[in-house]
Amino acid sequence: MPRVDDRPPKRARPRKSAAAQRKQAAAEPTLDRHIADQLMKDIIDWRLEPGHWIRERQIAERFGVAHGTVREAFRHLSREGFVELVPWRGARVIQLELQRVHDALEMQKVLFGTVCRLAAGRFRPEDHEGLLAALQRYETCVRETTDTVEHNRVAMIVGGYISERCGNPLAVELLTRVARLERWQHHLMRHELLAHLQPGLGMLSAEQFRKTCNAIIANDGYEAEAAAQEMVAATQFYMDQVIEAHRALKPQKPKRKRRALAAKAG
Repeated sequence: MPRVDDRPPKRARPRKSAAAQRKQAAAEPTLDRHIADQLMKDIIDWRLEPGHWIRERQIAERFGVAHGTVREAFRHLSREGFVELVPWRGARVIQLELQRVHDALEMQKVLFGTVCRLAAGRFRPEDHEGLLAALQRYETCVRETTDTVEHNRVAMIVGGYISERCGNPLAVELLTRVARLERWQHHLMRHELLAHLQPGLGMLSAEQFRKTCNAIIANDGYEAEAAAQEMVAATQFYMDQVIEAHRALKPQKPKRKRRALAAKAG
């Protein structure tokens, strides 16, 4: 007599809708995006310094991928503003130039001010404790270390807390992109020109950050915007000085000798 299986039949897993599949695919970074993110971290942390050539073949070997995937990763980095693409040569990390640095900080000043103003209008009493805790962490950081790159990293945590509560995803996305560039160029703040200004410079930044946070907690949007822009403007002022110092110390390239006229060469 055949054996009867009394176990309940397995239920078939419901298929995901096309929209759900597209959403999942969008959430998972593609291989070229993953490579671009890794290279972006190397650039931001100055493991790949300004002016450094990123060779297509080396990256393909590093990640074990085809050259087409690497080229797409380079295009991602170019759109983010970290490299310039040169045909047949690869990608080169952008140079730190006064106008480029100034423009990035100008954009950050406008965007961060806007985010703080929006957050002030939506900030709730239950958000106060988290913001003050993040701010206190930043104040502790500037007291305990003079490393301005570490200051910037912790400041991004405070800024992230504010951004999450501004209620405008587009503003946050734009600010995040600009903040990545600002974090990269913030390495200049380690320059010896500013070393003697620490820890006073860090404490001044902490005071400006507290002024911004107090305005947000008080739901004073315009005061929060003005304080945030004042804080970024201070960084902009010192960054401009460092760029000018770099420019003065940068060795001039020797001018190429002009070729003799063909008539004289003959």
